[in-house]
Amino acid sequence: MMNDEDNTLTNRFLLYLSGLISICLSSDNKDKEATHMKVKMKTKRGAAKRFKKTATGFKHKQAFKSHILTKKSAKRIRQLRGLKMVHKSDEAAIRRMCPYI
Repeated sequence: MMNDEDNTLTNRFLLYLSGLISICLSSDNKDKEATHMKVKMKTKRGAAKRFKKTATGFKHKQAFKSHILTKKSAKRIRQLRGLKMVHKSDEAAIRRMCPYI
């Protein structure tokens, strides 16, 4: 049977492994621990649904292809097919919105 101290240490170790806390030992006193909570970055869910990561950047679907297609020529609709790469100047903003993709 585990006592309360062992249970607390086990829980703290599991939190450490999952990345939710970091444990730092001070240099002057080796027995003292300082626990700091790590801040998890949130992903903007709308951006995560719109962009996919590739080896060289991000790809996205083109605009103007979802409705009111009757007035658009067949050539224009055909050229809007497929995915395009995001411009290099916009990649930093996408990385901030989606840090884990």
